[in-house]
Amino acid sequence: MTDSQDNLRPLVSIVIPAYNAYRTLAQTLDSVLAQTYSNIEVIVVNDGSTDGTADVLRAHADKVRGIDQPNGGLARARNTGCRTARGEFIALMDADDLCTPERIAVQVAAFQSCPEAVLCCSDFSAFNAEGPVSSSHSATYYSRIGDAPEGLSSLYPGRRKVEVAANAFPASQPPADIDVYVGKVYGELVHGNFVHPPTVMFRRSLLETAGMFDETLRYTCDWEWMVRAARIGAFVHVDRSMLDYRLSETQMSASPHQTGQRALDTLRGAMKIWHSDPDLMSTDRARMQASLGGFCLEAAYVLAEQQRVDAARMLARSIWTYGLVKPVTVKTAFRILMPLTLVELLRRLLLRSGLAITFYQPWDLLLSEDFGQVLESYEQWGPALQSCLC
Repeated sequence: MTDSQDNLRPLVSIVIPAYNAYRTLAQTLDSVLAQTYSNIEVIVVNDGSTDGTADVLRAHADKVRGIDQPNGGLARARNTGCRTARGEFIALMDADDLCTPERIAVQVAAFQSCPEAVLCCSDFSAFNAEGPVSSSHSATYYSRIGDAPEGLSSLYPGRRKVEVAANAFPASQPPADIDVYVGKVYGELVHGNFVHPPTVMFRRSLLETAGMFDETLRYTCDWEWMVRAARIGAFVHVDRSMLDYRLSETQMSASPHQTGQRALDTLRGAMKIWHSDPDLMSTDRARMQASLGGFCLEAAYVLAEQQRVDAARMLARSIWTYGLVKPVTVKTAFRILMPLTLVELLRRLLLRSGLAITFYQPWDLLLSEDFGQVLESYEQWGPALQSCLC
């Protein structure tokens, strides 16, 4: 590709926030710099890292623009990168994921074929330290897709094919037309996210109409911003995995406090979305009530052991404010009301009885038909368990 040909293609800015990403950032940058679409700029915002992230950026200084700032969280880092971006399009990326060589080229082609779209996203695969986990992970990761009767067809109004130039693909892959889902998704996205942020590319002009990422939302800034974007224009989803999502031990082992804060942040984001558009309650009241009640119930469930008073408030809110009662409501009440010593005893009962594989939490055991079976055998080894708890 010559410089003159590059000038005819829109510039794409790839924005990557990085916090203590020393172990993964170099591999991420290698995947970005291997794009078949060459008219790109790569911006990495070093968000107050205390490891060797800065060293990785110095090693890539000839091809990557690094920006250092004090630690301020994901939204602030995204905003810093977006304000610096010069491209007509901005692509989001995380510092531990990998993108396929054709990602940028295919997304630009999708925008050219769908001029009504303001944002483009895609399917993604997943991997962990042992190797590949899934070649198509969207429906697994997002229950909004997995639980939809017809998957993405239930969430996007239309579907079409996008013609992609042969040189968009690496030599090892045959060229192919790409299936995309396209249309207005605002009415669906307000009920929960199904757009994977590291796969997102959007028109830079969208920042002028939708605004920047909300820096008060630590965990759900992406979803809340994408809802604002969806209110403005159509989305296009590329039905092809163009990002390899890293499933790390850190992600899998979040502390109860972090899990609780994430649930509360989701609720705050949902309330902001609702208050910004009062018509949601008047046009789709029953469904909106159910969604808000669900967010409250989820928060109550994850807060039950660590912050019981807050959990009780969330549970009451889900029942009396939003009228939501589900089977998990009973489980949540058990979690809130059970003494911690009883919770620990039931955990040990589960492990000792061999039912731990079947039941994920001890309150499930109380509601199961197997509880009697466990109690019958309790006389044999119960005293030993009680002594362990003392």
